[in-house]
Amino acid sequence: LVRKLRDKEFVQIVSEYDVLCLSECWVKCPDEFELDGYEKKYLARSKCGGGGVVLFYKKWLCQFIDVIKYEVDSMIWLKFDKRIMPNNKNLYMCVIYMPPDRNVYYKKYNIDVFDVLQEQIELFATLGTVSVIGDLNGRVGIEPDFIVEDTLDKHLLDTIDFISYVSDVKITDRLSEDLKAPNGFGRRILDICKSTGLRICNGRFGTESSKYTFQNKNGCSLIDYMLISQDNIFTFIKALTVKDFNMFSCHAPLSVELYLNVDTKINDQCTCIKSVLNRVKWNEGFKDGLVNDMLTNVQKFDDLMLNLTEHENDIDKCVGDLNNLLTEICEQYTKTEVEFTDYCEHCIDSNANKSRKSFVKIDKPWISEDCKNLYRQYK
Repeated sequence: LVRKLRDKEFVQIVSEYDVLCLSECWVKCPDEFELDGYEKKYLARSKCGGGGVVLFYKKWLCQFIDVIKYEVDSMIWLKFDKRIMPNNKNLYMCVIYMPPDRNVYYKKYNIDVFDVLQEQIELFATLGTVSVIGDLNGRVGIEPDFIVEDTLDKHLLDTIDFISYVSDVKITDRLSEDLKAPNGFGRRILDICKSTGLRICNGRFGTESSKYTFQNKNGCSLIDYMLISQDNIFTFIKALTVKDFNMFSCHAPLSVELYLNVDTKINDQCTCIKSVLNRVKWNEGFKDGLVNDMLTNVQKFDDLMLNLTEHENDIDKCVGDLNNLLTEICEQYTKTEVEFTDYCEHCIDSNANKSRKSFVKIDKPWISEDCKNLYRQYK
């Protein structure tokens, strides 16, 4: 992940989303990585390498999202504030990476992650809506994720009124490109769905939601999922799409769009990002001062040239030292710090910062539309 966050194309892809849930990230130190404009939370394994879960969410969401629990070095539980949820109840979402079967993780931790997940789902279901998203490393095929014909006799229900039982119902058909029979972990996923009332969202939002999510030399499979409470699947989720595979992972991104009650009245906090940039500008009035400093440091330049002659194999180091010396001398005459503000949507929409107008660039008279189009094509 650390290396990928240095790649402009990767950053461009992930920056399209308000919340990023990344798994199998192999992170160890929080200072290793940042993503501009995002708050970050991460979970690394303490007993063995690999795995790891990283969460990024845009700073304007800080007032609506809380990380409330970390579990068995494989799950991060989030709480989405009820103010922005369609049913006015808190949404508890588990971001998970399920280690593959027979992984060293299970020897080191001696725990059944599916059992822990089910316990947590049952706990948070008493507090609000529950959802699970991530790499569950199990294929479920097209097996039903609900109990078929799950109804009690009507006469029995009328007679014994103390029984409160919510029957499983078939909400919609679930499509899938992965038609193979469920494997062991897939069976566990289906069991959790049947016992907790969660439903698999993949395949219930058109063909784009039913595609494979993983590929390697052995083939393709669907092992990354979004699960949510049966009653909320279509009131919470607007769209679910399995994006195309890319060069950065053997997993395809799972894109989920939620219905949220977010407007400018709720999002009333400024989240502008201020930063200081170095600006280089030459002033002819500094010419004499720069020349004098160059002459004062002439001995240092002579020493560098002598080192270059005596140590030809260290030419890269010599060039670096020369560059550092020139930078040290020149920066005091050419470098100035300029404060830059990346304005948030709240400040733009409410015109909170009127001075923003001063940043509008006025084209020169000779810059025509043809010139602009040619410049765009060149870029």
